[in-house]
Parts: sequence; C-alpha cells; structure tokens
Amino acid sequence: MELNVIHLKGLIDIFTELEPERILKKAVVRISEILNAKGCSIFLFDEGCDCIELAETTGIVVKEKKHITYKEGEGLTGWVFKNRKPLLLQDFDIATLEELKSEFGDDFNWTGKYSEGEHRKPKSYLAVPITSKGGRFYGIIRTSSVASNFTITDQEILIHVADYISIALENSHHYVQERKKADYFELLMEFGTRLHSHYNLNDLLDFVAEQSALTFSAETCEIYLRDNEDRNKLILRAGFGIPDKLINSAEHQVGEGLTGTLVKENRIIRLNNVLTFPKYKGKYRTEMKKNLRYGDRLAFLGIPISIKNDVIGALKLYNKIPRYEGGHSYFTEDDEKYLAVLGDLLAVAIENLQYLESMKTSA
Repeated sequence: MELNVIHLKGLIDIFTELEPERILKKAVVRISEILNAKGCSIFLFDEGCDCIELAETTGIVVKEKKHITYKEGEGLTGWVFKNRKPLLLQDFDIATLEELKSEFGDDFNWTGKYSEGEHRKPKSYLAVPITSKGGRFYGIIRTSSVASNFTITDQEILIHVADYISIALENSHHYVQERKKADYFELLMEFGTRLHSHYNLNDLLDFVAEQSALTFSAETCEIYLRDNEDRNKLILRAGFGIPDKLINSAEHQVGEGLTGTLVKENRIIRLNNVLTFPKYKGKYRTEMKKNLRYGDRLAFLGIPISIKNDVIGALKLYNKIPRYEGGHSYFTEDDEKYLAVLGDLLAVAIENLQYLESMKTSA
C-alpha cells in the first residue's frame, strides 16, 4: 500500500496546526484512514512520571483518558517505549507467549491493559516511536486490527507518518515555548503596572493569587504572610481555587511542612509529587481536595517572599493543569524562573504598601 494524494494532503494538513492538541487529533484520524485500522492512539512521554500517557485516541473508550499510562516494559506499548523501535505483530491472536519471547526477548509480555476497538487480543498490532531528527523522544503511535494483518509496508508508512508528526510537534513545541514566554512577560509587565496601583494589601494579594494561578496554569494558588504579632506563625492571606473559609484562618509555623520550609530555608521548592517530600504534612489537604477538579494536590511549586534579607511569607502553586491533553502535568524550570521574578515584584509592592502605611501612622 502506498500513500495516495488524499492521504498526503491529510498529512500535510497536520503541518498547518500549531496547537499540540489539534495536531494529535488530526493525526489519529489520518492514521486510522491510511491503515484502514479500527482505531489509533498516540501516547506522549511525560518526564514527570517517567511514563508515556495517552494524549489522543480514536479507538480507546474510557472516561478518564489522562490516567492511561505505560511504564517502560509494560505490555506491548511499554516494550516499544523501552526499546525505542517499531513493533509489528502478525497473527498475534494465535501466537504463544513462548514464541514471542523467543523473537523479542524475555521481557516481552502482553497485559491487555487497554486496546483499540474490541477489548480482546488483536490479530495484528503495530506501534512505532515518535522521535525527532535530533533524537528527542516524543512518544508512541500504536494501532491494532482484529480483521487482518498489518504488513511491513504498513510499518514503513507509519514510520514516515511518525516523522511527519515529530516535525509538527517540534514546530509546535517552539511555538508553545514562545507563546508561554510571551504570557509570562505580559503577566510581569501587568504586575509591574498594577502592583503599584493597589493601595490595599488584601486587594493586591487577591490579584496576585488569581493571576499567578491562571498564568502558570495551576489549579490553586496560596499566599502566606507572617503574622504581625507572632512572626513564627504564617497565615493564609489570599488564595485562588481554595475554600474561602481557609483565608485568614489556615496557618503554619515557620519550619512546618512545605509552607514553613519555604520560609525557614528561604529557597524555591519544585516537586512533581509532594508526597515524596519528607517534611510534607498535608495539613489542609482533605479540605482543599473538595474544591479540586483535577485530582489530588501533587505537583507543586513554591517560592519564598523576601524583602531584602527578611523572608515575610511564601507563594505556593499546586496542580499543574496541562494546556492540552498529554501536556505537562508538572511545573517546569521556566515556571520556577518566572515565578521567582514575580515574587520579587510582589515583595517590592508589599514593601511600598508597608511604607505608605507607616507614613499614615506617623502623620
């Protein structure tokens, strides 16, 4: 089978997209058409969990696609992930595991975890890695058939299609990175303007909490400041995406949990999973979870807020929301860098408000 004009136009159409989500949606449809397959799925590599995660599919029917993941070596898909090379299985429905192990190695196995089409062992299975010319591993394309066998030609076609997709994703990656930088700069410029137009601390903190969550694609944001009377106590002064009743009531001691550690050690903390942090206590975790749409609060980015050498509080972000299915569900080094700049701007604004307040008091 060769790519006809219609198929080529369909693949070229993928290059017109810059949004990763639309690239993937078009790709699974085109591949299913080209190979006359029951369905097609694309899994993207997530370095946060060191796994591949379902990003788009035309064959797998589940309620929560974002939870479909494979580790290296797990099933057929995990085998391709581990070995970074194509896998073509013919007459798979009648092949024995011993025969397959002798051909592909002792680590070869079939879990039947998720399947395109009918949930049973397919007659034929085909998967190839998506890798850029520079060697960057993006993920895996896979498809299966219960009616007929895929051929070597089908495999070669899918490899070429994967090359098309890798180029489209590479272009999209650069586009998304530049757009993200533009978003950060826009936020910082707006902060630079608006931070100094707020003459009320509560209004300032509410503005920062909401805009930080939206810009950094976080589900929640919390801002803690030292208590005026007891400087060893940190009070939640503003938040976004959290229960209102916790504002001005939730508290931590300096050195207690993640919040207290940010202040005591005066350092940025970025975690893919807060449960791995030895000092994490989850003091308000149960109450916070009631407000969440994207699961438990695991991905974390927090910065101390410092005026000169005095750490006066902390800003915390939880739950990175991917901008598209299969996107990062963790905070990045770029997020950390720009949030630190925002923290410096916030500290200056708070210092100015404190100065104005002291002027009023002394007047």
